[in-house]
Amino acid sequence: MPQWRLKAGLGIFLSVCGLFGINLFAFQGARVAAAAKRVNFPGSASSHPAAPRAVLTPEIAVTTGSLSASEPDLTRAVQRELQIQGYDAGGIDGVAGITTRAAIMAFEWDQGLPLTAEPAQHTLQALLLGGAGNGTAGSASAVPPGPQAAEVIRIVQMGLTALGYAGFGESGSMNAGLQRAIRMFESREGLPETGRISGTLASRILRLSNEKRLADGR
Repeated sequence: MPQWRLKAGLGIFLSVCGLFGINLFAFQGARVAAAAKRVNFPGSASSHPAAPRAVLTPEIAVTTGSLSASEPDLTRAVQRELQIQGYDAGGIDGVAGITTRAAIMAFEWDQGLPLTAEPAQHTLQALLLGGAGNGTAGSASAVPPGPQAAEVIRIVQMGLTALGYAGFGESGSMNAGLQRAIRMFESREGLPETGRISGTLASRILRLSNEKRLADGR
């Protein structure tokens, strides 16, 4: 056979093999893509749908509030740091209840931070690295509280009202009348007089106000 025919035949053979390989690769890629759509691999967005956020119920309910739960792991980390630093967070269970949020407010108050009551990343950072406030307790009280903090304040105000305290309203703000009522309550209960909301204060007020409601038959 002439040499030029041999070279031509070899070239045609190599071209056919190359086209076959390309088509096979494309076909396999399509099959893998189709399989990935049918089977959600671990770590893919579709294999782990976002779990619905739980609606938070305060540990001792006074009223139906709008408090919302945070990520449990983050909340547990915040609760752990609060407990270490002497703030009563109501346990380390990953549930951002009224006691935990009130404990966050106590920390924020002591550090001169705006009141948020949120077990968020910025809260954990402030607990670990020190507050970003000026360190003067209550110095940010003139700043309107965040929505979660305002809800905690209203719950405490309603509890104090049920216990016979007055002169502060139920506005969800840390006004002077509320601070006086808190000091009076702390004095009667043998607690350190701080004039601020804390986990211990909130849980004590809610427990006593609920007991009073039950005793009054309401």
